[in-house]
Amino acid sequence: MKRTLLICLSMWFLCGCAMNAERDNPLDPLSAHYTAIAGRVTDRAHFPIPDTRITVMPENVSALTDSSGRYTVQGLKRGIHVVHAEASSYAPDSQQVQVAIGQVALADFELNAQPYFQSVKAVSAHEPVWPLDIHFAYLTAVPNDGDGSPDVESVHVVIEDINYERSMQFDHDQGCFTHTIMADSLPGRSLHNLIGVEIGFTVTDRQGGTGQATTRLMRIIDPLPFIVSPKNGEKVGPRPILEWDFYVPYDITLSIRLYRTQPHWLVWSVDSIPPSTNNMQVPDSLDQGAHYWTLTAFDAFGNWSKSEEASFQVED
Repeated sequence: MKRTLLICLSMWFLCGCAMNAERDNPLDPLSAHYTAIAGRVTDRAHFPIPDTRITVMPENVSALTDSSGRYTVQGLKRGIHVVHAEASSYAPDSQQVQVAIGQVALADFELNAQPYFQSVKAVSAHEPVWPLDIHFAYLTAVPNDGDGSPDVESVHVVIEDINYERSMQFDHDQGCFTHTIMADSLPGRSLHNLIGVEIGFTVTDRQGGTGQATTRLMRIIDPLPFIVSPKNGEKVGPRPILEWDFYVPYDITLSIRLYRTQPHWLVWSVDSIPPSTNNMQVPDSLDQGAHYWTLTAFDAFGNWSKSEEASFQVED
């Protein structure tokens, strides 16, 4: 009986000591010595950004945000700390936080999504503009932003090798930013000096974030497609045979555009004509009156060369 009473008293004493023991572990949230920095990381639309790396300096302690964008970094010394937040496709951010013993300091972040390019392209064009042939480079860029495309503020083209920088304009019809570089604006007034040169693009969003992309002009199609007939106002029947002559030592496809002159409209068109073809009959009868047609050659990179306009007159 005395032995049982002694055991019970001992257990009561030990439990009492445990309940009254001082919590000295700084990682124990119930400890008076507990220190931590906690917060949430979101984008500008307030959606959480998981897997954001949070780094606290000078301790160089790191943590990752969870699926709700929340994080906690524990066991820090009291004083001023710098908290860095880094997430893929977002601009990094940092802030100073005062950590006090027995408290949880808060450090929330709202990160700006970095703008980027979905695509950039540079192609050459060779067209006859009486009395000259003109060469120009046609640039297109499709930027985007994780905060939404309206967040894109500007797009620039930069060619460092020739000290060239211009703003690109948005083309609503094509749904992208465009810019044309005329040959006479280049060194030597020749588009050939741009072949193989790195062409840079920079997109900037409304918060000052930037994204870059590069491309190169690969080729100029120097010869113009030569129209054999009909041309020069030649009189033809309602279903004329269009003939041409064109050859280059690389793969191309051809496109025809046929227009009525007055009133002006596109009557017939056909694309992806193989290079081995040198004539094609108009499939449907044309109305009487003046018409003209053009032939354009495209290579695999999208570069093009366009013929002169060839006029003809349709009669019965």
